[in-house]
Amino acid sequence: KKNEKKKINDENEKHQNEIIEYERKIKEQENEQSGAFDEVDRLTHELAIKDEEIDKLNKKLEQEHLNFEKLLNEKQIQIMNLSFEIKEKIKEISLLKEKNEKEFEEIENQKQLMSKEYSELKEVLAQAKIKHLQLKKSAQELANAKLECHKMQQNAVQYQEKLISQFEEEKQLHLREKIQWQQEKEKLE
Repeated sequence: KKNEKKKINDENEKHQNEIIEYERKIKEQENEQSGAFDEVDRLTHELAIKDEEIDKLNKKLEQEHLNFEKLLNEKQIQIMNLSFEIKEKIKEISLLKEKNEKEFEEIENQKQLMSKEYSELKEVLAQAKIKHLQLKKSAQELANAKLECHKMQQNAVQYQEKLISQFEEEKQLHLREKIQWQQEKEKLE
């Protein structure tokens, strides 16, 4: 009986120890679970903060994307305008080039015409020079002829004066002879 009682007591004590151990383990598990819940809460809070940060970043990125799109559109418009301006400038340059080529052609034609006119004028001038020399020679000849004519005229005048003088002398002589003859005639009578 004593042994049985001891055996029962031992088993009771064993059960009691097992219960204490089991309660201790439950307590540990509860503590662990509580710590885990705290960790989950902390992580959930951190996750919420991260979510908020990500949301802010997404909004910022969206805004930046919109700004970039706007800037891109503006740049595309600028490029289109610039491209149009460049095309217009190319047109202007082509027209100017064409105009300049035409003007250059006209200038070249004028130059050739002027060159031809200059050659003709040079020829006319050369001819005029020859004509001038001929005229100068003719003028000299005419002047010489005039001088000769003047000399001849002077000679003629001198000769005429001489003839008149001779005629006058002869006339006087004849008159004297006539008077003399008259006187002689009168004497004879």
